[in-house]
Amino acid sequence: MGSSGRSGHEDVHRQARVEEHQSHFCPGCMSARISMAPRTQPAGRDASSIVALVRSCARASRIGQAVNLLTSMQEQQLALDALSYNALLSSCMEKDAFVTALHLFERMQLDNLQPSRITYNMLINACAHDVAKAFDLFDQMQLRRLVPNVVCYSSLINVCSKAKDADKALEVFSTMRHLAVEPDVVTYSALISACEKGNRAERALELFEEMKRQSLQADVITYTSLICACSKMKDADKAFELLAEMKLARVPPNMITYNALISACEKGQQSEEALEVFSELCQR
Repeated sequence: MGSSGRSGHEDVHRQARVEEHQSHFCPGCMSARISMAPRTQPAGRDASSIVALVRSCARASRIGQAVNLLTSMQEQQLALDALSYNALLSSCMEKDAFVTALHLFERMQLDNLQPSRITYNMLINACAHDVAKAFDLFDQMQLRRLVPNVVCYSSLINVCSKAKDADKALEVFSTMRHLAVEPDVVTYSALISACEKGNRAERALELFEEMKRQSLQADVITYTSLICACSKMKDADKAFELLAEMKLARVPPNMITYNALISACEKGQQSEEALEVFSELCQR
């Protein structure tokens, strides 16, 4: 490699070693630095080390440094590959940086790279409370002839749960069942959570029974959502029944589980039981 090539790589490495405050995550700043001009030259052998650095930074959640490297590549008219973009998007998801993720998604398409189901799953899951945007991405995915799988539907239901939209979540669930897409534990957990948050507590308990008929093992998220549903119904007895069941299934309750149980006791006017739960919590 010639001196000019070494100089270029040294510049990139210096970019990756910026001070901590420069790589501090700021979604607006990051988005502004991602150019939307299309790249015509793919990342070949001369850019392979840069691509590897981008992936490494992204997987380590050092999104600031990863974007610095991406900017450097853009200045050199180099394009990332699809795997690198997915790694960056995953890092954005961990940082709750949806705006930056959308900019990267646009950049990816301008580089003539086809988003995969994995790409769309990450974006849908990151929509938080924006149900409309999640469904828009879901529709885009299908227009690209990407067939939704259980992960896609579960991600969509999870967004509905965050938005406390139980009706929409149940609608998605009905659609996937109609299309013979079998729900898994993640699907049921997200749906039960949506029903609990959307004041459909009884429906949440019905789904739990259906889940057991499918021989699916509930996890701590499922049980905690159910106990929260019991709290809203002021049914402390059912909450304790669920706690006993999860212990029997060797699913350890967490702090949120105990807090939900105490809340169920308080609403069910069972103060002594609430104190017993608190005492058990303190002994953990």
